[in-house]
Amino acid sequence: RRGEQGGRVSEASVYDASRGREEVSKAIEATRHLMSTARTTMVLVLKKSMAAEKKVEVEGCAAKRKKTRSNVLRWIGTLVEFNEELVYLLETDLLSSGSVQASCSSRSFLIGTVASLLALCSRSLTEKFENESSQKGGGVGAFDANYTRGNSIVAPPKERRLVTPLRTRDCFQAEQERFAGATELFFLIGALLRQSLFHALRVHNEFRSKYKSIFSALDRAAARLPPGGRYPSGALSANLPRELVRPAGVELAFTAALDDPFLVKTMTEFSLLQLRWLADAAEGKGCDNVTKMLSLVPEWLCKLPSQWIAHVATLPSPHSAIDLFQGEEAVRCATRILKAASRGAAASGSGFMDRDRDPSKKKQGSGTAPSNKLDLSPPVLTQLIRIAGAFVRSGVNRARTRYLSKHHRKGCVNTSAEGSSDENDDILFDERNLDIYATFDSNDLGVTVFSSRFVANELCPTLMEAFMAMNAVEGVDVEREHHFHKNQVQSEICELILRLWSHPVGDCRLSICRLNGNFLSRFVSALVAEFGMILDEGLHKAVDVRNLLGGVNMRISLLGARERVYYDFLAEAFGGALSGARRLLLLLTYLSEEESIASVLGGGTVASSQAAAVFVHFMDLFTAEDGGTNPDLDFRCSRVPTSKLIENFKAMLPKERERYVTDLLQARQYVWKEFGLDCSIMAHWLLALATRWHRAAAKGDRCEKTSSFMNAVASNEDCNIEQIRNVLKRLVVAGEDEAIAVTSPEAIFEQDGHVGAVLVDKGTMQRDFGAGLSRRHAAKQDQMTHNKINHLASIEDVSNFFCYLEEAVSTKAHNASNAELGSSTEMERMIFSPSIQNTLTNDDYSDLLRDWIVSSESFLSPSGDGSYAHSYNSLAQRGTVNSAGPGKILVKEARKCHKNIPQPHPNSSIFVCFGEERMDLCRAVIVGAVDTPYSLGMFEFDIFFPATYPGIAPLVTFKTTGGGTVRFSANLYTEGKVCISVLGTTQAWNESQRWNPASSSLVQVLMSLQTQVLGISDPFFGEGFGHESQVDSRVGQEGAKRYHNGLRLATLRHAIISQIKHPPVGMEEVVQKHFSLCRRRVIVQARRWMLEAKGSVLFPRFQRAYNNLVALLSSETFGRRGGESCGYDTARELPPNQDDVKLLEILDPTFVSDYSLRCGAKDSNEMGCAAPDCHDSYNPWVDLSGTTGNRSYGTGVNEASGKVSADPDDELYD
Repeated sequence: RRGEQGGRVSEASVYDASRGREEVSKAIEATRHLMSTARTTMVLVLKKSMAAEKKVEVEGCAAKRKKTRSNVLRWIGTLVEFNEELVYLLETDLLSSGSVQASCSSRSFLIGTVASLLALCSRSLTEKFENESSQKGGGVGAFDANYTRGNSIVAPPKERRLVTPLRTRDCFQAEQERFAGATELFFLIGALLRQSLFHALRVHNEFRSKYKSIFSALDRAAARLPPGGRYPSGALSANLPRELVRPAGVELAFTAALDDPFLVKTMTEFSLLQLRWLADAAEGKGCDNVTKMLSLVPEWLCKLPSQWIAHVATLPSPHSAIDLFQGEEAVRCATRILKAASRGAAASGSGFMDRDRDPSKKKQGSGTAPSNKLDLSPPVLTQLIRIAGAFVRSGVNRARTRYLSKHHRKGCVNTSAEGSSDENDDILFDERNLDIYATFDSNDLGVTVFSSRFVANELCPTLMEAFMAMNAVEGVDVEREHHFHKNQVQSEICELILRLWSHPVGDCRLSICRLNGNFLSRFVSALVAEFGMILDEGLHKAVDVRNLLGGVNMRISLLGARERVYYDFLAEAFGGALSGARRLLLLLTYLSEEESIASVLGGGTVASSQAAAVFVHFMDLFTAEDGGTNPDLDFRCSRVPTSKLIENFKAMLPKERERYVTDLLQARQYVWKEFGLDCSIMAHWLLALATRWHRAAAKGDRCEKTSSFMNAVASNEDCNIEQIRNVLKRLVVAGEDEAIAVTSPEAIFEQDGHVGAVLVDKGTMQRDFGAGLSRRHAAKQDQMTHNKINHLASIEDVSNFFCYLEEAVSTKAHNASNAELGSSTEMERMIFSPSIQNTLTNDDYSDLLRDWIVSSESFLSPSGDGSYAHSYNSLAQRGTVNSAGPGKILVKEARKCHKNIPQPHPNSSIFVCFGEERMDLCRAVIVGAVDTPYSLGMFEFDIFFPATYPGIAPLVTFKTTGGGTVRFSANLYTEGKVCISVLGTTQAWNESQRWNPASSSLVQVLMSLQTQVLGISDPFFGEGFGHESQVDSRVGQEGAKRYHNGLRLATLRHAIISQIKHPPVGMEEVVQKHFSLCRRRVIVQARRWMLEAKGSVLFPRFQRAYNNLVALLSSETFGRRGGESCGYDTARELPPNQDDVKLLEILDPTFVSDYSLRCGAKDSNEMGCAAPDCHDSYNPWVDLSGTTGNRSYGTGVNEASGKVSADPDDELYD
């Protein structure tokens, strides 16, 4: 009531905390009593209604009596139908609108109705299932899934099915069928739960998430009050916003329902029944055609019961709602469904694969594939995984409570490496050190995950498969699944695997070690890729934090209000990313303890080359060339490198030494306590893992000095052997002495301030911290120490690895120097020879490349096994385009591309290639726009058209990622995910940005990528990284310069040089022609980029990339395919971009004058912008069918089959 009077408390009033809690408890108990009374009454009404009979007059016959049960079921169905809108409305303010209230029932009424139905028939439904299961070996027949066919009440058309139906009409019934009452109740109760209880649970979670900070503050304040204590005047007015009043009342009503013991218990029994029925269905028990049956079952029937079981496991007293037997059965059912999904996907060739046998040894046509193809979406996989995760988390929470109680009883606070205290006496410690297995008892639900041998053998492999499936999330409706975050789910999977791996019995560990090498290689490759992506993003945020604090002398308290908000955003992002990366790295460490898994990372697999790239990349990001901390991660006020401090140590005055030491220790203390980052430990950790992988692979090859991993590291152009030597000396070997004396400043400088947690915690002056308790707690998790790392690889082993690596690097460098053809100056003269004229125009470029706007090539793999050199080979293997519908649709799509894709232009172009064998496979190359970090680079995208296209958007994967190591944009992930609204992979601001089957097309997707992703001149500010507020600040400009230099280097390496060396299959000719025509333009641009990076740490890499590019473009074989000319006058090329030339006149006037670059200026068109016909009239959110193009698709396409015939008379191949 006080809140309703304006949202503020008068100065004279105070709030009695204990009295307020007592009033809330009484209100909740009264609500539950009312619900119980109403439920009892409604059960009696339902029993009487279903048992009642009525006379039915039949012509020519005597009157018969018929039970009115069908009327009750019809009433339930009508209730479900009228309240379907509640499923899609989650915000409480939307639910208070008049239109919704007029069309929907109240949520309390729906919850009470479903509670009454559960009380009436939950036990009888369970008995029917068990009887069916005992008689037929499976309980699927107890409830007929055909009831959902064409039933829009139970399975709305928008809802995804567990198995994608081969034909749309399979989901609809031709005539009305009669079903048993148990079947109708089973599905109708589930549908009503979806609208009522699960909706209440989602609003409950939304409310708690939105106002979590307020509740936490009030709870902490109340906990510190003495009995009968009162909040001080104005406390609520400062913490309780006006808009909290009404939602708080709604939340109390939901709390009363969600915590009602009777409802929780009966709901748990019914959810377990649903999971048992689904597990039997997934395994085909008691069912003839599993695939057809699962194609009728809506996805929510699996997702929602899993969500409820996980919710119950996280309750304060979960054992009162679910017993150990039920918990074990729930985990077992979830594992059975996950296992069936993995085997079904292996049989169909999708994301999962057969982990029990090596596919390379499997003969074609041998073996029988399971009949079911369970196609679970990532959100469903997530909910199934969270069942086991919730039970394990319950065990961790009980162990954590015991740990805290133990320390509080002792009356002391542990400040060791495992635990520390903050100013509020909150104990912070690494939960990984808790022994959750030694204290399992009958009240600990964590035991349910480890008590079943079946779960122990099958859960870990299925979790690994789910982790890989999350790496390629596609087709998820982000508008409805906005709470699904793949990185968070993968972190939860890692946590669960870590707990299973550490179990003393070891069954889970053995189940992983028995997996075949191909499967392990794919998993560790996905693990390494995810680690690299998360840590790379986090360290970019750390650099932003460093630049932000640099202007206020590293004092958070000196930040303004705007800067403090930006700091909190960056700090949360950095801390979260670093915490997730440590967990992934810890899982890699645990797995590397086994020789078989470590040899996969060190042997000749994709995982080993990827691990080598990640190792080199992060050694470079964490450390500097002098072996100290990377300056971008160094939060000292002084910017003088510690190596310089060592050189000038004797010349310093004592006070000056003390000032530098204090600054150094405070910086290391700040980054350790605020984010949990220690560059010394991270460098040691990476070196130990690299040593472990090399030793395991070398042992298998019986060669101590070489391995595929070491060769990949030595071949990496960013590998700096001097830097690794200094890191080994300063951060690893010296860092072993964690008990170093505080009175040795020179030794502190030598170790770059990384002198162990004991010394850091005893710093004489502490810098102010901005982290809350949750961030400081996260900073403590999954930490390693030098002593722990030594168990993985000793210092002697690491030193030996470095010696072998140094030898391999010197050999590679010697071979490279012998293979060098000449100096870059000589090769530049060849490129800028006067015999080649700058007379080619942009129109000439368009004429020469217009035939490749849309083309057709074979994507068949050279291996001859029938596979395709395409990212969607697995989907292509699942079926063929054999119906007239898809063939005609894809022909129209190709014609639309011909008609609407703009003419090629050197400033930016799009080229599309359809597969000759099947048109549902497609590949596109987009030329980056000028005046962007992507300029003149060729970026590759693989495209797949699903069978239901254009009903859903095409699947698109980004290929130009440097082997999964480079993220070119916030919309282009390292694993290849393309995040744009038209594909449904990110939220759209309005309806026009979503995929529209009636008007959207591939052209819209490609033009969106060209203009909104690869056409942004300042990606640092324009891609949603959170830097928009820093456009005009020094911090923003420094960050943009650093970020754009990194993108430019990546474009040179992967979008230009790599494309010249290894052009995409089907795009060889257009790639060679593009770079042949733009050769001089590319060289001048690369030189400008290199000189603008002078003075940064990237300058030497720009030099190497530039020299490699010049050598490639000056080669005699460049521009020829198979020894033949490209088919144009090689004496003519496009002139350099005049903007680049003008800047080079300032940066390198000698280069411009030597090659007379200004001579061709008059032949160049306007280089600073795209041609008007390419971009000016384009709107990516409208239908493009009205625009004109250069030609239409010829007759060389078989519209019935969707295949392209290479008819020499066809206009397409002219």
